Amino acid sequence: MNKNIKTGLYIIIGLVGFLITSILSSIVVLLLGQTFISFLLQMIFSIILSIIFIKIICVKIHHIELFELRICNFKNKLKWILCGILLPFSVIMFFIIIMPGYFEYAEMDNNQLLNKIAFGILCIGISTGITEELWFRGYIMKMIENNIGKKLSIIITAVIFSLLHIINIESSYNTFDILLLIISGIIVGIMFASIVYKSGSIWTAVIIHIFWNSIIGGIMHVGINQSETAIYTYILDKDLNIITGGNIGIEVSLPAMIGYLIIIIICIYRRKEYIEKSNVA
Repeated sequence: MNKNIKTGLYIIIGLVGFLITSILSSIVVLLLGQTFISFLLQMIFSIILSIIFIKIICVKIHHIELFELRICNFKNKLKWILCGILLPFSVIMFFIIIMPGYFEYAEMDNNQLLNKIAFGILCIGISTGITEELWFRGYIMKMIENNIGKKLSIIITAVIFSLLHIINIESSYNTFDILLLIISGIIVGIMFASIVYKSGSIWTAVIIHIFWNSIIGGIMHVGINQSETAIYTYILDKDLNIITGGNIGIEVSLPAMIGYLIIIIICIYRRKEYIEKSNVA
């Protein structure tokens, strides 16, 4: 079979697998309502189902083991944890220090607060962070790499990853917002891929992904509108389009994209440095 056709087929398998696990795990929340328990079960089911499905696909179709998708242990965990914390907090602090605005707290009782924290950390943070990395930087990226090369695997996976997030667009988003979403999504996808290639494991990207989603989506949001998911929102006085991220907010803002690019550059530089040292040795 032609390599391009095989690549397209494997991409479809990966996307279908990802969507099926997402839909099946979300049924828990639909049945039990938006509670701490349902969010916890949704997180557990989504991760377990993803690993089981990928394992079956690898064994039955590709005849390979999970570690060949870089679903393996990694070193320097503390370094990546610090990186995961530093990235969102650096972007948040930029806006708080530089851009005029005010804090808005989502008024709620203790039960509502617990459910909101659970949704932000368990679902948006942990569940999304792990399942997206398993499918995109684990399965899909490796299958593309095996057929048409590493560089194309990074770019194609990043584009697919970005376009998939268009399903999250809201009625308030305009054309410029959608363009920002696509561009930032591609840069984020390249960042996660660079982290995986630098470390040799998808779990490094998982750490960055979890911290970013949990902090930005679940705890603290920055934008021109109050977030429906975050506990605190720093509402900016002015919408400066690309600088502030338009109607979407901090995730697609210029400071955030600069942060993504810095990590990409560091990963590329450090990997080249490691390869040069290895060749000398």
